Amino acid sequence: MSIVVFSKNGVHYEGGVSGSIMAIFVPSKENVRKYPDLSGNNISEIAERYGTGGKKPLWKLERSVAVVYGALLSELAERREEIKVYLPQQIVPASCNVFYMVFGQMWIVHGVRTVNDDGEAEWGVSKIKVSNGEVTTEVINAISERMLDGEDENYCIAVSNNEETFKDLKKGLQPFKLEAKRLEALKPKRGEESLYKHRNHSLVMLTIALLVVMMVATTAAIWFLRYNKLSQRRKEIKHLQMEISQIQLNERLDYIRDPKKVLDRMTKGLTRAPSSILNGAAQLGAEFGELGSVRFDVDQMIKTKNGKRIAPSVGISSQAEKNVWVEVAVSKMVNTKLVDQENMAKSLLKERPWIRDIKNQTSNAHSKNADLKVNMRIE
Repeated sequence: MSIVVFSKNGVHYEGGVSGSIMAIFVPSKENVRKYPDLSGNNISEIAERYGTGGKKPLWKLERSVAVVYGALLSELAERREEIKVYLPQQIVPASCNVFYMVFGQMWIVHGVRTVNDDGEAEWGVSKIKVSNGEVTTEVINAISERMLDGEDENYCIAVSNNEETFKDLKKGLQPFKLEAKRLEALKPKRGEESLYKHRNHSLVMLTIALLVVMMVATTAAIWFLRYNKLSQRRKEIKHLQMEISQIQLNERLDYIRDPKKVLDRMTKGLTRAPSSILNGAAQLGAEFGELGSVRFDVDQMIKTKNGKRIAPSVGISSQAEKNVWVEVAVSKMVNTKLVDQENMAKSLLKERPWIRDIKNQTSNAHSKNADLKVNMRIE
């Protein structure tokens, strides 16, 4: 426990180990105020009546009267450690009516209890600064002078955190049959309320920090769960969109679910004139680039009869002959890459059911010209 002695003029002494603080306030008699109409329920009203200037009032109830002794120093109010403020007379034994408290080598707090005209006990407390450091001599001389007056008094002599002074006082008080005590051993009398107290601010700050961390963790967990849920919903929406697209595609292509209908559609005859065949091939070639020439593949159309070759006859073919090859010359190809050409060819085959096959006879893969062979259905 650490001990602090202060007054309205500031902190005069601080010593002891770290931890909670027992602060001893030495008030000035002229600064003490009594408010019989205040019970102490409203701290802000007490501070306003006393005029603490925003500081915490140091007060306690005495016979149902709010007695204000002063205001807490800002530097003490900002301490993180637990702090309790007492008057010097609150920590001495109840039988004591004279006390001397020694703090370090410079300060002595002296108090005398008297009885006023109304029969009430009053304490007169003062602080004494010893400039030469002879606190032991000052205390012994003061006690000697009081004893010469012949009054019967109960003394309390206490020393704080000064082993050398404690031993000197203990030895010097032997002729007076008095004994020095360690101030740290003195405790407030039972029922005594402190003038002011606050708990360990660091513990409060730690608790607040822990709550903030928990809130952040909870928020992060909620966000993560909602993000996962949202991602799942997006996947479901994407899957539904794909299914809808497939349904729409099937509707556009007049999707046939009956295989027999598909077979009938494929075997159904198609009668086309030579000009119509060449025009269809020309339109196909124009999709690949600038159209050059379009002609029937004569070598594919030459027929034999009884082992002899006969001239080609476009538009007159046997029932078994349902297709014809057309040669299409194309320059300035739109797509020079074979992959792109293949993709375009596949697309054109789907769009034009009368085209059975497309071949590129060009030997140079990087050429911008192409010789295409198109297999056309003629009936």
